[in-house]
Amino acid sequence: NEKIRAHELEKSYLCVTVGRPRPPEGKIEGFLLKDEGKKQVAFYRRPVPGGKSAATLYKTLETRGELSLVECRLLTGRTHQIRVSMAEIGCPLLGDGKYGNGTANRKYHETRQALYAYKLGEKLKLYYDIDIEVYNQKFINSRYTGKFRTKDGIEQVLRVLQIEHKFTYTKNNDLNLITIK
Repeated sequence: NEKIRAHELEKSYLCVTVGRPRPPEGKIEGFLLKDEGKKQVAFYRRPVPGGKSAATLYKTLETRGELSLVECRLLTGRTHQIRVSMAEIGCPLLGDGKYGNGTANRKYHETRQALYAYKLGEKLKLYYDIDIEVYNQKFINSRYTGKFRTKDGIEQVLRVLQIEHKFTYTKNNDLNLITIK
């Protein structure tokens, strides 16, 4: 539960929508306002008092006739977020009695929303703050702080430091050692 609250988990869902999302892949952003009395959520494109920001990534995996299989990934986790967001772009979930298309639900004999948990995994941290202190004769007590993508790795960090601080380095892979000159 703590990882969910800290947004360290990535949650993805599969859903069947009535309609073909346009564009087939994208991001739905808006503000959701819950009506406690109606137990319903309204979608707004602009901020509203009491509204909470919501962002959903979606990708159409397949379309057959008027139905589409869509993967959704929550960037925020709000009540009814996928249901309301897909309905907002004109593609309500099949079987959704609250935000959906009653005619399509009856046609396909669906009484329950076609929304399924698909993936739950830890998010990869894309950036790390790097704080490097360089102690040697050339750069006594100099300090570098920056952000680097993890995929860039230490080689990219060293190249940036080399350009900005005009130093050279050698790497000994056997000893897992980097010497800065």
